[in-house]
Amino acid sequence: MYLNAEQRLHDCLASDEKLRAEWESVHKLKKDPRVTPIGKFLRRFRIDELPQIYNVLNGDMSFIGPRPEQPGLVTRYVEAMPTFGHRHMLRPGITGWTQVNGRAGTPAAATLN
Repeated sequence: MYLNAEQRLHDCLASDEKLRAEWESVHKLKKDPRVTPIGKFLRRFRIDELPQIYNVLNGDMSFIGPRPEQPGLVTRYVEAMPTFGHRHMLRPGITGWTQVNGRAGTPAAATLN
């Protein structure tokens, strides 16, 4: 990500109503202005996930389990889905249900609309 990633996001959302609507809907952008070209490549091929294998081998993560969520969204998700907090009792995973089922198209994202 760019060093001034949050400012870039803020500026884009302030100047583009379509992007702002996408962000408010699922808190993600298909063309995120915060991600560098190298970051886009790493994410596209999921190379950015490889260092997490160390965390699995160290016992801090599992291969499959709930992904950590942005702290600001956890409260909203718990309000919309009271059992959402139960996921914090499990070891986080490299991949999980949301990634397998299309990320932004999952019920958790739809619940916040």
